[in-house]
Amino acid sequence: MKYKIIIFDIGKTLLDKQFSPQISEQTLSDIKTLQNKGIKVGVCTMRTIKHCRALIPFELDFYICLNLSIASITA
Repeated sequence: MKYKIIIFDIGKTLLDKQFSPQISEQTLSDIKTLQNKGIKVGVCTMRTIKHCRALIPFELDFYICLNLSIASITA
């Protein structure tokens, strides 16, 4: 099966398993690899876009934030 889109929550899904406030370098590398393969990658979270961008040092394809109150698609 070929995936076209992957959506992550940030919480305990992307944050380091030791409950670090950061996303591991390996996870960030994996996300970038998915994007390089043409898969759209984004987050759906209760957090703000500002917080998401502070955690992830590159642009995702989309952000669904604040329980669907805000949706942003990067071109």
